[in-house]
Parts: sequence; structure tokens; C-alpha cells
Amino acid sequence: MFKAYREKRIVHINVNIILAGIFSTMLASYPVFVASSLIQNMWVFALVSFVIDGVIDFALFGLLHFFVYAFHLKKNLAVNIFFNDIVRIQKQRIILSVLFFVLAVSGHLVLLHLGFNQTGSYVVSYILSIFIIRIVHTYLGLKRGLFVELRKKL
Repeated sequence: MFKAYREKRIVHINVNIILAGIFSTMLASYPVFVASSLIQNMWVFALVSFVIDGVIDFALFGLLHFFVYAFHLKKNLAVNIFFNDIVRIQKQRIILSVLFFVLAVSGHLVLLHLGFNQTGSYVVSYILSIFIIRIVHTYLGLKRGLFVELRKKL
């Protein structure tokens, strides 16, 4: 299983993004909870939640992606490939973050209007949005060659 994670890009990219998304949502839940007592406007609160989650998510994904490449970084070429690869993936994620924003923030606001608490509605809407975006990104990645195996690149 670890070998598939290390060598199969479709596995490690999706696992890393899901883990980064779930952990960032959990790590951001306390700052979101604090923000909920400071920010009364639901729209501003939803935007602040999105920014907090996004910063943590992108940083965690970078660390997890580096972990996969750490096995291959003994070669100088691999360092350049890593940085090019992380930039390519993060650019795609930034583009998809518009869709993620619409899904997560809309879901967050809908749950708030339905009476869910602020932190709970944030967690539920963001976790569901992560999985929806994973399906979209995987489909696009398969179409655009994102998942060419590591050993072919190194």
C-alpha cells in the first residue's frame, strides 16, 4: 500500500489533497470558532473561514507532496522536478479553488441559515466539498496527463 502511495501519482496526489483538506479543516476549526465570536456578519465569517482553511491546506499539501518526493530527492534533477510539479498541481488547485469556494462557502451559508452552529457547518461543508473537488480534479488530471507515474519523470 505504501508503495502505491509513493509511486502512483493518482494515489498520492489524491491522498495528499484529501489528507491536507481534512487536516486543514480540523486545524482551522479552532480559529474559525474564535472568529465566530468576533465576526457577526455571516458572509465575512464564511470568507475568513475560507482563507484560514486555504492557507493551512496549501501548506500541508506541500509538506505531504515533499514526503513522496523525499525518496527521490537524492538526484539534483528530482529537486527541480519536485518544484515544477508542486507549482503545476497548486496552480490547478488554485483554479479549482473557485469551484471549491462556491461549494464550500455556499454549503456553509446554507447550513448556517438552516440553524447549524458556525463551526459544525464549516466542517461539514468543507469536508463534502473536498470530496466533490477530488472527483473533478481526478477527472481533469486523467484527461491532461497529471498522473504520469513518478518513475517516468525521474
